[in-house]
Amino acid sequence: MKNETHIITLPNETATQPLSSHTVLCLGNFDGVHIGHKALLNEAKRQKKRLSAQYPNISCGVVTFSEPTHETLSKTPPPRITDLNEKCQLFRQADMDVLIALDFNSVRDMPPSEFVSDILHKQCNCVMTVCGFNFRFGAGGRGDHDTLAELMGGCSVTVPPVELNGITVSSTAIRAAVLEGNIEAANAMLGRPFCIEGAVEHGRGVGNKLGFATLNQHFRHGYLIPAHGVYVSSCEIDGMHFPAVSNVGTHPTFGEHSEAVCETHIIGFCGDLYGKHIKTHLYKFLRPERKFDSPEQLTAEVMKNIQAAAEYFSNNIAPSKKKV
Repeated sequence: MKNETHIITLPNETATQPLSSHTVLCLGNFDGVHIGHKALLNEAKRQKKRLSAQYPNISCGVVTFSEPTHETLSKTPPPRITDLNEKCQLFRQADMDVLIALDFNSVRDMPPSEFVSDILHKQCNCVMTVCGFNFRFGAGGRGDHDTLAELMGGCSVTVPPVELNGITVSSTAIRAAVLEGNIEAANAMLGRPFCIEGAVEHGRGVGNKLGFATLNQHFRHGYLIPAHGVYVSSCEIDGMHFPAVSNVGTHPTFGEHSEAVCETHIIGFCGDLYGKHIKTHLYKFLRPERKFDSPEQLTAEVMKNIQAAAEYFSNNIAPSKKKV
């Protein structure tokens, strides 16, 4: 059983050292917590093990921000892949002991030396840092990985870029792949299926009338919306995975929605899910969204999509009723 990840919000003006144990800390925004980020987390665990004899109660964790820095610094910030709660779950799965969520506006004007001395040393009891090759910090982004290593007295590791099929893995590359509908490439970089998370909401009941019940999820404002189209998917309900097929888009055949929704048919599932918080995982792009000339044409195409999803899972590890 994994330990709970301890969450601390900093700066904490009432305490000079809220962390009692020494720490190895990864620094960054960590949007998506992709395989490049996981290289940093794995390095932190290696450093924790290496330093455990010198610091018997040492822990490892992450320093990130309550809100992504680009939402403050950019007039047109890119959409989020993950929120802080999702990041925390992924850090917990990676065996991180602590998550330190900084208020960016409270630290954005700190010189790099002050950030290291006041935040990392005094409040986080940090003895080793881990960062990516493109890490920037301090007022105006003046500090980089070399600055961090100097201020940490050499107690810092810079992790080189992780490449996949000749592409440097990054949150930017993942967003581009998702927006293009190249969900398999995005999933490879994430190290897991792209996830749409949210409550099941009432739709127009069209699916029920056509013979295939569906559930609707709206996308959260400011979060990444995949290319409109039909996907092989699965729904995670109370820790169980069920095979499904999902349509992302505005459903033009019966009059378009004003905004994109994710409408999902769970294969072989019966039950009332309205109001329930679920996760929809996308695996493969099947076709672009299109307007059909009749309900009968739409029904026939949806049945083909359901069959394609069933065949996908027959050739891969089927998620049906699989506890996670």
